[in-house]
Amino acid sequence: MAWCCLLLAGPVLAHSSSNSYLTLSAPKQQLVLRADIHLRDIDLIFDLDHNLDGQVTWGETLARAAELEAWLRQGIGLSHSGTACLLGPLDLQASQHADGLYLSAEAPATCPGLTDVSNARLALHYGLIFERDNLHRGLLKVDLPGLESSAILSPERPEAQIALADNSALHVFGRYVVEGIWHIWIGIDHILFLLSLLVLAPLMPSRQRITQWQAVPSAKPAVQDVLAVVTAFTVAHSITLGLSILKWVQPPADLIEPAIALSVVLAAANNLRPVVSRRRWLVAFGFGLIHGFGLYIKRITI
Repeated sequence: MAWCCLLLAGPVLAHSSSNSYLTLSAPKQQLVLRADIHLRDIDLIFDLDHNLDGQVTWGETLARAAELEAWLRQGIGLSHSGTACLLGPLDLQASQHADGLYLSAEAPATCPGLTDVSNARLALHYGLIFERDNLHRGLLKVDLPGLESSAILSPERPEAQIALADNSALHVFGRYVVEGIWHIWIGIDHILFLLSLLVLAPLMPSRQRITQWQAVPSAKPAVQDVLAVVTAFTVAHSITLGLSILKWVQPPADLIEPAIALSVVLAAANNLRPVVSRRRWLVAFGFGLIHGFGLYIKRITI
């Protein structure tokens, strides 16, 4: 396992998450929907790089404004109690995020029959980019009177229900757990970290060198150890995944990226000279909190 980490010591793309950011708010009881989409992702569909210099500029983007507006309107929809809401004029702006330039589109939404935003039963549908990139995700933040929530939209789950009854803390966390499992599965950094911790599961800890550890007498303790490590990592990963989407915690990528890389190296080194031989689920939980920010910072290198 240590050799794997040495082979991956150079800059390697562990997993590249393509994310758009959606925000639904209601200043002064007027619903406002905003979408921030990376120009890199839009370029996959519209081939915006007109001069073929490898860079998509805001000028090249504005030249396709009419087409972009039509694309946004057909790919993002809001409804109230089954009735489609009407999106007003789109305000297209450029916004700078940590990983590059985004197209920001904001529009007021009018929903027939909706008189009190706090009691709304809304549904937001998102279908941009999915046909070109099935790993793409739409990260939705809801900031309505009496209701703050979030959701992750994917090709399998392109619609989010927005209502008090559907957004209990348990319900929201359940969504994060499901998405967290998928995020772990597609990230080689997460997989390497877990495998490094699980190498010791079939062995009985002792004060001797690991090459002299005996095998566990039965499969039960090994299975329990595996379940404890995987569960702890998944839960911790899902916690910070939710915190980052809600923007309650936004650590700098310059800290998170090396911390994730260090976690993989330390877990592998522990197999050569065990420092933590028991209760490795605590290690999995601690570093899982760091790994959960991987979706937020977009690109991980190990």
